[in-house]
Amino acid sequence: MKLPSTLTRNKIGFTRSHFLKKSGAGFTLIEILVVMSVITLLAAVTMIAGIDTYQRYLFRADLSTAGALLQKARGSSVSNIGETSHGVYFGTQGAFVLFRGNSWVLRNAAYDFSVPIGRSLIVTPSNPTQDVVFTQLSGETSAGNVTLSDGARIAVITLNNEGAINW
Repeated sequence: MKLPSTLTRNKIGFTRSHFLKKSGAGFTLIEILVVMSVITLLAAVTMIAGIDTYQRYLFRADLSTAGALLQKARGSSVSNIGETSHGVYFGTQGAFVLFRGNSWVLRNAAYDFSVPIGRSLIVTPSNPTQDVVFTQLSGETSAGNVTLSDGARIAVITLNNEGAINW
């Protein structure tokens, strides 16, 4: 028995036989459009989830920064650094400011340490002067709260009279 040849002779030369001819195999336009729409939908959902995760990360970072600055101010007051009280001012747009002095108004501005925060963060201390000051050597402060909000999330840092900070 002779195997069929893959090449046949025609008038011009050799060509492929019918065993190697391609049939109409391939993807239709509808199939390609369906796959592209599924990929686009998955990309959109992933992008939305990623943006929300990033916003939560920024909010938690700002909350941690506020708590750390309050702890730093209390520690500096208890350690009597500069032989004065220390505090944190929340009224500056886009930043928290660690300062030396008995109040934001009476501070020594040469020692201000400003830390940038998220653009959309709203900080509302219970103190109308928008600062939290820790007493020299004792670290005591007036009891109150500092509320941080970015429109979607709210966090509260609680301070008691003895200077304890809970966030």
